[in-house]
Amino acid sequence: MARPERKDVDYFPFYVKDGRTLFILENKYGCAGTGFFTNMLRFLCQTPNHHFCIADEANRLFFFSKTKCDEVSGTAMLDLMAKTGKIYAPLWVSSRVIVSPDLLMSIKDAYTKRKNAIIALEEIISIYTENVVSGTGNTEVSEFPAPETQIDVNNRRESSDGNPQSKVKERKEKERKRKKRSLSKFSYPKEFEEIYFAYPQNRRGSKRAAFLQYLKFKPSIPADVITVINRQKSEKSRANSLGIFYSEFPDLERWIKKANWEKDPFDFPDGNGEQPKVSPNPDCPRCRGSGLYERDRAPDGSPIMSTCHCERDNPNESQTAKSAASTLQSAG
Repeated sequence: MARPERKDVDYFPFYVKDGRTLFILENKYGCAGTGFFTNMLRFLCQTPNHHFCIADEANRLFFFSKTKCDEVSGTAMLDLMAKTGKIYAPLWVSSRVIVSPDLLMSIKDAYTKRKNAIIALEEIISIYTENVVSGTGNTEVSEFPAPETQIDVNNRRESSDGNPQSKVKERKEKERKRKKRSLSKFSYPKEFEEIYFAYPQNRRGSKRAAFLQYLKFKPSIPADVITVINRQKSEKSRANSLGIFYSEFPDLERWIKKANWEKDPFDFPDGNGEQPKVSPNPDCPRCRGSGLYERDRAPDGSPIMSTCHCERDNPNESQTAKSAASTLQSAG
């Protein structure tokens, strides 16, 4: 008999450094906030497919009993988690579904050696979107709590009717079809699609990973982010044509995670995560040996400084860098 696929995990990473959500919960609710936060993550780890809908009263009573919290305080803390992005706000507001994009990312390594992959956030979204469209409401999609299976202790076989192996195959086939249908119906939000396709094509990376970071940092992303991306691409193209160093764009997931829309593109780390080791050139007309130059002026008139990547130790390229920098300044 084939072993059934597991859709839960036995552990999750709990980092020592406080995150924003836990910090707020501890300050507002004390130890009760810490306990609820931890119990909720433990509950989702034990729940098949790591999400749970509490729109139904029975499910709601079960959830708050497992997390050792009263319904009023627990609902208030879940509302707070939705605001901070710890749980996915659209599903919580529309369907009372508890799912944490951060948790899904942190436990995906537990599925590395499994035949089945961890459920994608897009699949969970499509399940409840499908239910709303079809009018079925909040169906029992989370598969939790699982029915207790009676075991015959003499031969260790399920004492239910029918062939257990056939039922396992049937469940697998249904799950495969459901995933295929969910993925085919899911579409990314228009705002994210615009960012994804505006970003340099060869540096986009995983679309799903970038989307999860987009959901997490959406409140911080500026409205003119497309303009910022186009400006950074234009600056890179111009710098490359003039022979001036310009680091490669990170993949879109890290670009969003590091809030690179706030940074000068000359300050992007290169592929190994470190700035290139350069020494200021005393003959550089742009920085005059200081290693910094004035790139722009803020609305209040204060200078906006950037790192100048000229090299003192390569005399053969010194004149080239000097002329290229002068050309860039005049072109600007």
